Amino acid sequence: MALAGALVLTGCATGPASNPSVSPSSSVSPSVATARGADPLAEFTKVATDSCDKANAEGVVENITDDGKQAYKVIMTAKAEAYQDYSAVGVDPGGVTEIIYEAYAFEVCYFAGVIGLVTEGGTDVSENLTVTYDQATNSYTAEEDAEMAGEVQTTRYFIDDAGLMTKVDYPTDTDGPFVRTITFGAPGAEDLKILQTAVDELLSSME
Repeated sequence: MALAGALVLTGCATGPASNPSVSPSSSVSPSVATARGADPLAEFTKVATDSCDKANAEGVVENITDDGKQAYKVIMTAKAEAYQDYSAVGVDPGGVTEIIYEAYAFEVCYFAGVIGLVTEGGTDVSENLTVTYDQATNSYTAEEDAEMAGEVQTTRYFIDDAGLMTKVDYPTDTDGPFVRTITFGAPGAEDLKILQTAVDELLSSME
């Protein structure tokens, strides 16, 4: 599966170069929300893997809002469309950018990486991660324990009928109602310009 290249993005990455694969505990391919909920962890593993694979293949933009106001944006091009070998950048409302080297920064890839690493390490994922499904909102809620996240962390992933992530929020976050809205596909011209400018500035500073 395409997850092999999902964790470390193109560019001069300094993070781990391991390429974990995700192995769901059962084969789950429901096409509608009513088919979900029998095995939430396996279903969510597939959602996470499919969403990360799609982001790597086609690109993705995650808009992050805080109480309805733009707070940050992370942009990823398809690996084949990387600019000068760099494929991801973050930008705040003031235009300050930061090159992203690892796909962990994207919610569409975070759990695909976590589950893959834990599985490859021989640990039962269910010992550290609890997943529940809510049919009314067509969403999965993932709770990580202290061993994986440093503290209990709750994240809710809303999905479409194809089983791909569309929105993420953090029900127990006391800092504010942060929401990530996910848009798959090639970033628009403005977002591509943000990546290109950030890369050009980085490369210029290295000369």
